[in-house]
Amino acid sequence: MILRLLTLIPFALFASPTIASVPGDEPITRHNIAACAQALQTQATASLQDFPQPLRLRSWNVMKFDLPGAREELQRMSHNADLVFLQESPRGTGRAPETQKYRYFSPGYSRGREASGVEIRSKIPADLVCQFTFTEPWLRTPKAVSAVRLPFRKSALLLINLHAINFTFTARHYRKNLAELSQLVQTHQGPIIVAGDFNHWNSWRALALRSWARTLDLAEVDFDPDWRSKHLGAHVDTIFIRGLSAIASAALPTTRSDHHAIMASIVLLEEPKDSAADNLVADGAPAPRH
Repeated sequence: MILRLLTLIPFALFASPTIASVPGDEPITRHNIAACAQALQTQATASLQDFPQPLRLRSWNVMKFDLPGAREELQRMSHNADLVFLQESPRGTGRAPETQKYRYFSPGYSRGREASGVEIRSKIPADLVCQFTFTEPWLRTPKAVSAVRLPFRKSALLLINLHAINFTFTARHYRKNLAELSQLVQTHQGPIIVAGDFNHWNSWRALALRSWARTLDLAEVDFDPDWRSKHLGAHVDTIFIRGLSAIASAALPTTRSDHHAIMASIVLLEEPKDSAADNLVADGAPAPRH
């Protein structure tokens, strides 16, 4: 993973944020955290849509689909998902399944006309989209973040898809990366999902991440057995929730990226938890390690 990222240094350029979604359904987009936090204070669009019971989430760092069969793998694992979070997703990735009609892309790294970043695919249209980047302190390359608000009948759901900064010599920049997102989590009064590639591959990064989550009352989803892929000996992909409960979670084995995908079936805390668990969780052998 480190060698792959080092090859990007000479070509890194910043991309201007854009959005990809269904024509005619594009919400207003905010391009910095302060404007996003201010927009979150406004009332969500009225909706008759009930919160899915359960809501089926997939999150995967697709490594720009560099490995053969990765796009087809994404289609298989996400065809019946309500939400899909992608990291290192190329701009203009192939058509989403009908279950994820709406697509919100936030570019980070750019080389010529090619851009990759984070993408949220949703079966529910957003009424607010926020897109911004953080800068790698050493590489000076951008890492994309996407925050999307989905209105439901009882409450709005805030989604944050994060590809955290990777190369730092101290904890300071990593903590700052997380702390800037605190404005969004603190402002939003409803349920929240924060997921993605957190790059918490050493002890002080993991400590900083979990301390940040506890301060904001974000609960980390458990994976037992934990078949998530490891980088430098540690898991780096995870899911945090607030006002929600995970009734199923798993890593989805794949050799089409240097990350395994992760999934969770999620319900609102005030809703009954006796819904059937996600039927895509495999009962087979543990996923291969990278």
